[in-house]
Amino acid sequence: MENNPYVFKSLVNIYEEYLNLIIHRVKGYKVLVLDDETKSIISLIFSHSYILEKEIFLTLNFNDKNIFEDIYNNNNDKKENFDFMNYKIKNLKHLKVIFLLRPTYTNILRLMSELKKPLFSEYYIFFTNTINVIYIEKLAKADEFDVIKNIIEYYIDTYVLHDYLFHLNIDYTSFLYKNDHKFIDKEKKKKELNYFKQYNNNNNINSNNNYSSDGRYEKLTIEEFNKLEGNNNMIYDNNNNNNNNNNNNINSGNINYSHFNLSIEHINNDNRNNSNITLYMNQIVQRIIDGLFSFLCCIRQVPDVIYNRHSKICKHIIDMLKEKMLRHQSVFNNILDIYEKYNDEMERKKKKKILETNNEPNYQFNHLINQNIHEITEGDACYFLILDRNEDPITPLLTQWTYQSMLHELIGIENNKINLNCNNKEEEQQQIVMSCNYDDFYNEHLFDNFGDLGQAVKNYVDIYQEETSKKTNLESIDDIQKFIDIYPNYKKLSGNVTKHVNILHKFSDIVQKRQLFYISELEQSIACYHTKNDHFKQVIDTIKNYTYTNYDVLRLSLLYSLKYADEQHINVIKNELAKRNIQKDQILLIDALLLYSSQQTKYNQLFKEQTFLNLAKQLLQELSKEHQCIYIT
Repeated sequence: MENNPYVFKSLVNIYEEYLNLIIHRVKGYKVLVLDDETKSIISLIFSHSYILEKEIFLTLNFNDKNIFEDIYNNNNDKKENFDFMNYKIKNLKHLKVIFLLRPTYTNILRLMSELKKPLFSEYYIFFTNTINVIYIEKLAKADEFDVIKNIIEYYIDTYVLHDYLFHLNIDYTSFLYKNDHKFIDKEKKKKELNYFKQYNNNNNINSNNNYSSDGRYEKLTIEEFNKLEGNNNMIYDNNNNNNNNNNNNINSGNINYSHFNLSIEHINNDNRNNSNITLYMNQIVQRIIDGLFSFLCCIRQVPDVIYNRHSKICKHIIDMLKEKMLRHQSVFNNILDIYEKYNDEMERKKKKKILETNNEPNYQFNHLINQNIHEITEGDACYFLILDRNEDPITPLLTQWTYQSMLHELIGIENNKINLNCNNKEEEQQQIVMSCNYDDFYNEHLFDNFGDLGQAVKNYVDIYQEETSKKTNLESIDDIQKFIDIYPNYKKLSGNVTKHVNILHKFSDIVQKRQLFYISELEQSIACYHTKNDHFKQVIDTIKNYTYTNYDVLRLSLLYSLKYADEQHINVIKNELAKRNIQKDQILLIDALLLYSSQQTKYNQLFKEQTFLNLAKQLLQELSKEHQCIYIT
């Protein structure tokens, strides 16, 4: 067996293969219809020009009500406000259509409505995750014109940033730590299920077997939940505008505390609708489960899962993931068969090697081979490590110095896009794509520190200048012809060099303005060494110095409070922060962080003076003792 099943390709390559399979299943010109999430997922992998090359005539958003909702279902006022220019899109009966959607309740309802008055000749429907059988039955009943040609599941339900990194586009999860024992309480689950069933009955939704076990909320999106609760401006709604505001504020050293304030209010048990919170919590957790399940199906792995058994949230997520994997065990049966064949073959090769060694004259010197030693060879297992952030609340408080992390911290990056001029209101915001798929320099120096990055950019500029000198030496027609051939690459190089030089210049301005070298040095000292009085004096002096931003002095205050937890010193720090006119709810973040971090965190090895290697060894030893396995057999 040549291929090792425990080794998987990059996520970008896997997604490219899946998306190409989807597109090539439909021959000829077609229309591609996406929802808001799948639109973002695809844009991280393919450019718009690439999609056009695949005979995709038009790309539409399934959430565009002007196109996909019947205007005659509502009153006449709605009809007057209709955009009749978009109504031309309805005359596409000669085209096939590919629907690539998440299997949410809203998407199913819209599909059912669309099938009653189909806009296209043939419908090829692809879902990014498992779909409930009842939903398939409803789509079949709605397909009165027999336009659906296939319904297929392709597991591309995560946002892939580069080869081995993805996220689920969930901005805020801190509220999950409020009374997490109640969150997994069975009695409360029953009450929530009854509440959801009542909602289904009121809206004539058949919920029989739709929401079994952990899956009862998996068909709701955030927007659907807000509609369910009758509040479109739900305080927990993920808003893209908030993300942009956060990016702007980070650059200026000011802070948007809207999410943090929620954590404080939750911790202090302010009056809130517990039913709403719990429903939203379940919906967020279910999105995590769906994403992890899709990821495992995508890379075709059934891993051993390692997590801290003291983390109730991690345990709850793993239990739900295990249940979903068991309910869809047929997806993983083939993977387990491949595992078994590969392991048997490796065992045969190992025995053959031992026999060959024993037949050698000097076999006595290889006696260790025959001992029963538990060995873990690279590539003979798949492990899934899940970490709870409250086990390490320190790392996010520290200043980061690698290329990608500085983009996140200093400029702000969302789905591989940055706004370079987000601090300057007079200049138009310049949106730049930072993708490893299309930028070799970024891919190569993704994890370089600030110093190495500066040298790498300098070398990149030298290469560009060398290419520019060739441009000026056009003495013959052959030289001109050669330059025309390489001009696209030259233009790409020119744009790339300009981009990275501008970003590096932006980094330098922010580092100098906020004096991050000093801030980072003090952070590292607090994190690595135990000199309480010296650190306290330095933190107080930094707070009193208005050269530093509120954002940075608050981070230092949080780090010091977490390290020493000295109530008297913390009160002094709070008073000094108040003198800087920092708002009270922002200062309360100190109390919120101390409550958020577990007691175990305050006394574990994170703040002890030791090398990183020793810390890593100890962490792996502890995890290996406490790991839980959900390997399905």
